[in-house]
Amino acid sequence: MRYYALWLSLLLQGMQGQANPELLQALLKHSRSPLLAYDLPLLVQLFKHRVLSIAQPSSTAHPHLTRLLRAARAQPSREPLPQALLALAEGLYRYPQLEARPLLEESLPALEAEWAEEALRAVAHLCALEGQPLPEPYRSMACSLRPEARALFLPAELPTLNLTTPYLETLGKAQLQGYPNLRPRSLELLTLLLAHPEGITGEALAHELYSEPNPQALKTELCRLRQQGFDIQNRPYRLLTPIEADFLKLQEALQQNQLHPALALYQGPLLPRSQAPGVEALRNRIEEQLKRRVLDHPDPEPLYRLAQKLPDDLALWEALLQRLPAQDPRYPAVLAWARRLSAQYR
Repeated sequence: MRYYALWLSLLLQGMQGQANPELLQALLKHSRSPLLAYDLPLLVQLFKHRVLSIAQPSSTAHPHLTRLLRAARAQPSREPLPQALLALAEGLYRYPQLEARPLLEESLPALEAEWAEEALRAVAHLCALEGQPLPEPYRSMACSLRPEARALFLPAELPTLNLTTPYLETLGKAQLQGYPNLRPRSLELLTLLLAHPEGITGEALAHELYSEPNPQALKTELCRLRQQGFDIQNRPYRLLTPIEADFLKLQEALQQNQLHPALALYQGPLLPRSQAPGVEALRNRIEEQLKRRVLDHPDPEPLYRLAQKLPDDLALWEALLQRLPAQDPRYPAVLAWARRLSAQYR
């Protein structure tokens, strides 16, 4: 089980390309957890596309997987999310047959409300059945995935994503797709320019980029970006080259009260290694906006997901401890982690 979990985490990070069939088959044989519904969609796709290359679902496609689906149907949950995940797993199992469509559609309302990543999986397969491209915000979510994870989440029949517009990944990462050799300072500068679409003066930009403003160094960095092909206007400085960015998508999602897509986009702090004053201020602002929305939400699930991404935030873990029912299987781990953080802060 530990090896399986490690392999899966590496796969989703794009660091491992192939599953071990024996490990996954052993996992299926011993999967009797009350939280089985949460694993089923991923297990179905792993077995269909990564391990066994199942073309058509049938009772002989894989006996353990078939039995798991049957067992999950025999003990249905009363909660909307496990019900939706089971419907999603059934739909993925039947895909690409048309009978998958009603199951995928059935899963969507609860998934869109509670688990944006799985909603992406459902929407992607529905779009593939209809020959339609992914709509927003799912297209942006898909673009932010590593290619290996994208191959796992998205069906091969889905119309090709338009990745011609460079996509800047800043949340827990620091990279611009298509520009692998950009310096960290260049990524900071692009982020700050995107954060000021109305334009920003050279003096203000120098204060945001350097702890001690350095106009000459700023001009050098701007020159480097222009040499890479970026169109930057002067007086005020404004980025004219079209670039999409995950932090802008997140802010847009929050403005539209789309908390779950925002949480899916948030993979960690903005440019986590940056010490540029403007980046640090923007990082704190994004975290506070997200935390405020999560703490105002009555459901503990968004709080749990954000706490996992901000493991050192004691306030989040203490709030989660207050909201999580004591009978929740995650409660002991949350309690232990909150106590550990509390001891560290003494």
